[in-house]
Formats: sequence, structure tokens, C-alpha cells
Amino acid sequence: MQIERIHFEEVFDVAAGDFSFRSEGRTHYGVNLGHGTIPQAGATYAIAFGRAGDWNSVLGWRDLASQAVILTHSAAGLVLATVYDIYWYGLFFFAGGFLFGGIRLALAFAALFIAGMAYVSFRNVQTLRRAKRALRSVGESGNSLDNSSAVCPGTVR
Repeated sequence: MQIERIHFEEVFDVAAGDFSFRSEGRTHYGVNLGHGTIPQAGATYAIAFGRAGDWNSVLGWRDLASQAVILTHSAAGLVLATVYDIYWYGLFFFAGGFLFGGIRLALAFAALFIAGMAYVSFRNVQTLRRAKRALRSVGESGNSLDNSSAVCPGTVR
């Protein structure tokens, strides 16, 4: 995870939640923060990226003029999506195990699949919590972002 400080010098081409902007002489096109958020020109945001500079991996953001942190996904939504995946895809693992090895193999496949999905869900929720904590701490004493490198000194992994 990487936290970047973005100063929106100019915001343009606003349409259906997408926008383009200029920051530090660079232009970014077709950016979508989610939740219909369009920053105002002149605003400065701290943005948490899952992958550095990849606008498709935005985890959350905070307008540095306020303390409110907005995440792209909720922890409950991630857990519900995992339950949905376990329900639908777990049936295939169970059926495949049953077809090729009987009930014991089916239960083993299902248990491994459920354990793997639970682990992935846990990691995703932990990443969201770390992003929220990191975004809240931006701007506090000793934890400001350097715009030249656009990396938080204590980048969270």
C-alpha cells in the first residue's frame, strides 16, 4: 500500500463520477475515486493506493482539509462478497472432490477452499484497516507526505 498526496490544481472533463486533473504539471485522465467523489480544484487529498500510482487500486482517500476518511469498500461488503464466493464456488470444489474421491475428498476440498477464502477476506479487511489508519495519521506530527517522492515515510505493507 502506498499513500500519495495529490494537489488537484485543475479538475476537468467531469462525467458520471469520472474526472481528469492536473497535478504538479502531470495530467491524469479518466480517474474515478468511487462514491461519485469529484475533488474541487485546489483541494489536496491523501490517497491510499494498493499499487503505487494505479488509480484502479485506490483503497481510500482523505481530503486534507477535513478528518473524514472514505474507503472504496466496507469491511462488511468484503466479508459478504467472500460468503457469496464460498457459497457459489465452494459447491464446485465440493462436487469435484465428491466426483473424484468420495465424501472425504469433497469435505477436504471444501475445507481448504473455505480456509483460503477466509484468509483472503481477513487480509483484505486488514488492508482496509491499515489504509484507514494511515490516512487518518497523514498530516499529524512527524507524518507528513513529501510531494517530491509521493511516498509516506512509514509506508504500510
